[in-house]
Amino acid sequence: MSAAFNIRDEYLTRQQAAEALNCDVRTIYRATREKDGLVYAVIAGKHYFHVDDLRAWVERRKRRPGQSRR
Repeated sequence: MSAAFNIRDEYLTRQQAAEALNCDVRTIYRATREKDGLVYAVIAGKHYFHVDDLRAWVERRKRRPGQSRR
């Protein structure tokens, strides 16, 4: 028998996302404002980030040594 599905296991608050990425909450806030930034859902006025979207955002930000940001 499988465990009950809990959506909170897959979605993080802005604070939890910042803790998971070891960054400041302001970084998460700014990332939601970028053209290719973090995808989020707004529920009852709060931002929630799916863990897969956080991973995808980190992957898009990877750089090779010597590669410029733009």
